[in-house]
Amino acid sequence: MPLARRPDQCRPAAPRHPHLPHPGGARSRSTPPPTGDPRRGGDSVTTAAHALLTVILARLRADAGLAAPPLAGRVFDAPPRDAAFPHLVVDAITSRDRSGLDAPLDEHRLTLRILSRAGGRGEASGLAAAVERALLAPGLSLAGHRLVGLAREGLESRLLKDRTTAEVLLRFVALTEPLATDP
Repeated sequence: MPLARRPDQCRPAAPRHPHLPHPGGARSRSTPPPTGDPRRGGDSVTTAAHALLTVILARLRADAGLAAPPLAGRVFDAPPRDAAFPHLVVDAITSRDRSGLDAPLDEHRLTLRILSRAGGRGEASGLAAAVERALLAPGLSLAGHRLVGLAREGLESRLLKDRTTAEVLLRFVALTEPLATDP
């Protein structure tokens, strides 16, 4: 049985949420966060990632092999609630600053997800091959940035828990650099 404490043995309660100032100084919600590397002219990695996403979606939607059935009109940045199968979704983009001493450079890791219910992995794997051909074809140009390189990093194919839906994850790595601006 635990012993009861006398009131003189108890510590006073500490305040639960003391007000502490922000370590970087007070900043209102309307003040934008600081920009990235000054060599970039105020551009941030997110601008390059958005330009890359825009051009990839445009390329996939315009590709003759992907604009036809069974994937026609089913290339999404985010899928609608009841998307028909098969469909392709941009699952994730992770960007990092990979600048050297003299050149700003961004690395982007992009994951595309293809889902199919055609029975087995055949349809999803065939669509993945078409997506890879479309993206690795030359001529991708980004607004405000130059695509230094784009390569497939990996492919993962599996059946989901319902044992009906096949999923293929295509992973790509892209390197971009901002276009030079005249001072």
